[in-house]
Amino acid sequence: MELHFTKMHGAGNDFVLIDDRSEGLDLSEGQVRLLCDRHFGIGADGLILVRPPRNAGSAAYMHYLNDDGSLAEMCGNGVRCLAKYLVDKGIVPAHEGRLVLDTLAGPRAVAFETGPDGTLACATVDMGEPAFEPARIPTALQATTTVGEGALATDAVVEAPLATPLGEFDLTCVNMGNPHAVTFVDALDTVALEDPSAPLRLLSTSHCHSERSEAKPRNPWVRAPGMDPSAPLRLLSTSHCHSERSEAKPRNPWSQSDQPQPGGAPALDALDLAAAGPLLETHEAFPEKANIGFAEVTAPGGDGQRAEMHLRVWERGVGETLACGTGTCAAVVAATLTGRIAEGDSRPGPRATALVHLRGGDLLVGWRDDDHVLMTGPAATVYEGTIRL
Repeated sequence: MELHFTKMHGAGNDFVLIDDRSEGLDLSEGQVRLLCDRHFGIGADGLILVRPPRNAGSAAYMHYLNDDGSLAEMCGNGVRCLAKYLVDKGIVPAHEGRLVLDTLAGPRAVAFETGPDGTLACATVDMGEPAFEPARIPTALQATTTVGEGALATDAVVEAPLATPLGEFDLTCVNMGNPHAVTFVDALDTVALEDPSAPLRLLSTSHCHSERSEAKPRNPWVRAPGMDPSAPLRLLSTSHCHSERSEAKPRNPWSQSDQPQPGGAPALDALDLAAAGPLLETHEAFPEKANIGFAEVTAPGGDGQRAEMHLRVWERGVGETLACGTGTCAAVVAATLTGRIAEGDSRPGPRATALVHLRGGDLLVGWRDDDHVLMTGPAATVYEGTIRL
């Protein structure tokens, strides 16, 4: 069997896309693993089968498989890449500026801009509303607080301590269409070193902590009514999608710095995710496993300033990737809930906005007053080809 494919990436999170609008492909886990293998196949973090839409008004359905062959509900960077695939191939007219894609987590609206050559260069995805209840993550961790007010109040797992052989991790759990648990470097008691036999090293806990009041919840928020589906989806910003490029560093053309980013988040760079990531991903606290985010806030924002943070993600069924769209959204929501980034600065727009630096590039995330999370970032085509299975 010969398959024509397109290799694409969003901020270094790379995918193999195959046109399966005839729905004739039934790939085994072994075949998916081979396609995604970086030595014996094409190489990718995941495989996207482009299938017919499931809902009226949608352009396509994204059938997403992790590189281990497991089915995933949602992939934020994959949505942007699929949007580029459809626009660049003329399946969706470039002048329309928006489209809707179906996923296992539900429809996702996308607004996009094209470059001088008429191809999609940058896109904003409405990632939907985050979910917090333990059963919706799902997690066996108990709720630690309630967010929202009145009838909109919901239980949430915010900085719940989880003891592991590597030390205690404070986890904030968010479902962005798939399960995420986020821990902040400033909250870690210990960190796994490169040498697993070496003693664990204490990290500084001085970063980003604000004074907390026992008299009221640290970060109360109120959900507004759901988004009007007829309302236009506005691009958050495209300025970070067109940063200056260095001829000396062609590897990550969308990144503001090479990877890893020296000096930007030294404590985060020191983490050995190969030890901590799989330990938390497969922990019994997560019956369906979880994506694990390790974040460090470097600028809290507020007073008209945008927050900034650095993030590394160990993805469920994949391992560490250069970027994770749903993980980035979960990290910004978690940073807002824990008071690490400011809400309600003086600018109009989302109640919390952060520029997130990942090892493959930058993503801009805004958590709106209607509870929807918007993510803006680039998408790029690497090459096309044919492979025989």
